[in-house]
Amino acid sequence: MECKKKREEKLKYSKFSIELNRAIGRKVLDVELDSFTGLETILKSLLHKGFLRGFQCLPNGKVKLFLKFTPKIATPVLRKIELLTKSSLRAYRKAYELKKLYFYKKSSFQRFFVLSTQEGLTLFEKPGSKNIGGELIYQIN
Repeated sequence: MECKKKREEKLKYSKFSIELNRAIGRKVLDVELDSFTGLETILKSLLHKGFLRGFQCLPNGKVKLFLKFTPKIATPVLRKIELLTKSSLRAYRKAYELKKLYFYKKSSFQRFFVLSTQEGLTLFEKPGSKNIGGELIYQIN
């Protein structure tokens, strides 16, 4: 029973990233998505970092996200959310491996990683901020 719950949670991760990327591609102002455990903490972090205009938890177990766009050329601030772990291939990383991964590709935009740790889902913002490792769930650009 426990294994089935974990599998369902991983499917929610996948469905969330697919639907959010679809909404980003269509340049939709707001999108309603299924919620899962720990999502609210991740959304609060993304809101604090300026990727979202806001979010609202709905009573039917969904979350309404309000996407943020740049003013002049109307491109989404949140460019892409990439699922890094799959049910067939888990991506576990130690703290020092995350630091290497963070600096792997030099780019002009910010990169964040969502980790599943013993404390729950957390956002890995920059090396040295938290000395933790865990299962990589998302890469956010």
